[in-house]
Amino acid sequence: MISRAARFLDAIKNNKERKKDMAATYNITGKYCATCRYWNGERGIEFCGNRPYRVKVGNTTSTCMAKSNTRASAGTACSRWASWEKI
Repeated sequence: MISRAARFLDAIKNNKERKKDMAATYNITGKYCATCRYWNGERGIEFCGNRPYRVKVGNTTSTCMAKSNTRASAGTACSRWASWEKI
């Protein structure tokens, strides 16, 4: 039988490993750079009940094609936001 402390330490370790894979998550309906068509950074979709729920972003800054390749962070929004894909 595994003690509570050992399970807690395992959970912390697994959480740290998971955070290395993806740095942030954003709601799919939010108008953030990470959900925009012009985002060049690494990203993936998290599903909940066979529907897209969140966008996982690997790096928090990337270039924006809509703003002459300037650097933008994943959590910012701008007037040039366009929907990534209709799913």
